[in-house]
Amino acid sequence: MQIKAQAFLYGTEWVLKTHGERVLSRILASCGPTVRERYMTAIAIEWHEGAELEEFLRVTERHLGAPPGSVAREIGAAGASHNMKGFMRRLGFYAARQDYALARVGAAWRQFNDEGEMTLKIEKEGACVMRVTDADLPGPLFCETLTGWCGVLGEHVGMRSPHVVHEKCRFRGEDCCSWEIRWKPEQVVS
Repeated sequence: MQIKAQAFLYGTEWVLKTHGERVLSRILASCGPTVRERYMTAIAIEWHEGAELEEFLRVTERHLGAPPGSVAREIGAAGASHNMKGFMRRLGFYAARQDYALARVGAAWRQFNDEGEMTLKIEKEGACVMRVTDADLPGPLFCETLTGWCGVLGEHVGMRSPHVVHEKCRFRGEDCCSWEIRWKPEQVVS
């Protein structure tokens, strides 16, 4: 699967801001030549192999001694915070319509990923489910970036303190990846 390079660049930016240039340099030195080359030449809107992001995430978590998936979630959240500012500003007119905003976010999946489909749907009061289907996702840490991304998305569409659970995962043998975003219904901002 190919993805836009901005996710990789957000990841390197997060490491730089959070841990400094020396740590980022050590991480990149431990990555393969393709990932190092990507760091030197990437432009955010270019396509690249998602496996490169997965490798960067794996090496970063190992270097930081972080619990599995935690760095990937932080990087996903940081990328979403950056992306959602502009996207949600354009959707501002529809802010009161969470279902519309979620559908528009799902439709944007193919702008950043060359395969698959993302759907987001409010299943019941206080719960939304996001599904990614028909995509050969690069690996479980990519899924963790989406877990972090979901939390930020929830906040941007008016869910206070959303709680995200990666309930199904292709890397655990299931047919698709899905995340449930839960919040207290009385906390929704209209």
